[in-house]
Amino acid sequence: MCRVDSLTNAVTCLYNNLRLEIQYFVLSLQSAGIKEGLFCSLNAIHMQRYEKFPSAGKNFYDYIKNNSKADPKQLYLSANGKDLGFPAEFAVIQIECRQKTARKLSAFLTFDEFLFPSTLAAEQSTHQCVASYHALIAGKGKTIADMTAGLGIDAFSFARGGNLVTAVELDHMRAEILRHNSEVLELHNVDVVEADCLKWMRSKKSGVFDILFIDPARRGSDSRRTYLFRDCLPDIVSNMAELRSFAPVMMVKASPILDISGIVREIEGVSSIHIACVRGECKESLIILDGSRPAGNPEIVTVDLEADDNAGVLIRSIWKTAFADLGGDCAFADLQDLREGMFLYDPNAAVHKLNCQSALCKDFPGLKRLSANTDLYCSHVRYDSFPGRIFSISCILDKKSARSIQGSRCEVAVRNFPLTAEQLRKKLHVCSGDDCYIYGCSVGVRPKPVMLRCQRLQSGVGKPLTNLVRNLL
Repeated sequence: MCRVDSLTNAVTCLYNNLRLEIQYFVLSLQSAGIKEGLFCSLNAIHMQRYEKFPSAGKNFYDYIKNNSKADPKQLYLSANGKDLGFPAEFAVIQIECRQKTARKLSAFLTFDEFLFPSTLAAEQSTHQCVASYHALIAGKGKTIADMTAGLGIDAFSFARGGNLVTAVELDHMRAEILRHNSEVLELHNVDVVEADCLKWMRSKKSGVFDILFIDPARRGSDSRRTYLFRDCLPDIVSNMAELRSFAPVMMVKASPILDISGIVREIEGVSSIHIACVRGECKESLIILDGSRPAGNPEIVTVDLEADDNAGVLIRSIWKTAFADLGGDCAFADLQDLREGMFLYDPNAAVHKLNCQSALCKDFPGLKRLSANTDLYCSHVRYDSFPGRIFSISCILDKKSARSIQGSRCEVAVRNFPLTAEQLRKKLHVCSGDDCYIYGCSVGVRPKPVMLRCQRLQSGVGKPLTNLVRNLL
C-alpha cells in the first residue's frame, strides 16, 4: 500500500510540474504576441519584447528588488491578468535576467535601475571582465563606434575607460534601454543611434572614428547558428573595404569555438587574436585589425580573467605567441617524469584551443607533453606564470594506493583516457571536493593509461588588469 501511495504522489507531483511548465509556456507565447501556437520556436519566449519602453516607477523597481530570489515562472503566472500598476511581465523579465547574470554582470547590477530588454539580450551580453579587457585593449581618449551594441556592456566599458562612444543598435527597444542605462550609469559620453549599422556608416565620412567594435550576430534569419563571418550580420567580409576606411582599427568579437586558422584564412589583415577566458572558461576570440601593424603573422594572446571583491578585474594569467609558431613538435614525457615532486600543468581553455605545444615548451624550458593526444605537461621546474592550473604530483596510482583513497574527497579529471571522469570517480569510490586531484591520462610515445594523484597549487593572486597590460593596440 505504501508503494502505491508513493507512486501516486510522485505521479501527481510530476503532473503538477508539467502543468505549470505548459501554463508558463502558453502565457509566454501569448505575451510575445505569437499566434501560431506550439509549432513556434521555443526561442520566441526569450525574444519577447515591447514595442516601446514601458514606463517604470518606484513600485516597479521595488517589486524587482523584493522578489529578487523568487521563481520567475511562479511570479509570471501569479501576475498574469493582474493590474500591479506597472508592466508585470517586464518586471519578471528583469528578475529572471538579474538571476541569470548575477555573476556575469555583478558590477552593473549594483545599479537598481539597470534594465534588460529581454532574456536573450542578457544571455548574449559580454561578461563584464571580458568587456573590461576590451576597454583596456582600446586604451583611452579614443572615438569608438560599437556597431552592434545590444545590451551595451562593451559600449559602457569603453565609455568608463575614458572614450567617446557611439552605440549603434537596430532594435528599437534595445536602443531605448541603452539610452536609459547610460543615464543610470551616468555615462554622458555614450551616444545611442538607432539604425542599421552599415547604412548608418555609409552616411558618415570616412575616418570619423578611431576604432570600430563589431559583434556579428551568429544566427541567420531562421535562427540557425552560422560559423562563417560572411554568413553573420553584419557581413564584415563582403563589407571589409568600407569598414576599414571608416576607422584605422577594427575589433571583431567571435565565437570561442572558431578555429584560429579559419579566422586568419577568412579575414585578411588580422594583426592579433585575443582568446579570453574567465576563471578558465573560454568566452570569446577577439580579432584585431590594425592598419598600422603588419599582417600575415598575427600575435596570439591568451588571457584568463576574474573579478575581484571590489568589482574590478584581475588577470590570472596571460601568454602570447605568434600564429606562425603554432603547431610543431615537442618532447614527450615517460613514466619516469611523473615521479613524486614533479609538477603537472593543465593549460586553460584558451591554450587548449591552440595547437601550441612547441611554443609552450619553448617558453617554459624543461616542459614535456604527456603524449601526442594528451594536452597535459610536466616539468621538474615550477612556473607560476604558466597559463593554466599547476599541480604537484604525489604518485602514480596502483591497485594498492587506489584502495587507500576510497571514500576520500578528490576532484577527478581525464585527458585521453578510456573512462569518463564520472566513470573513474565511481571506480575509485571518491567524492568531489578538496585540492586533491586524480588525473586519468595517457603517457608516453606509445601512450599508456595511468592515474596520477596530484595536489593543486595556488599560482598566486591575479594582478589588476591595468597594472599588467596597457593599451595593447
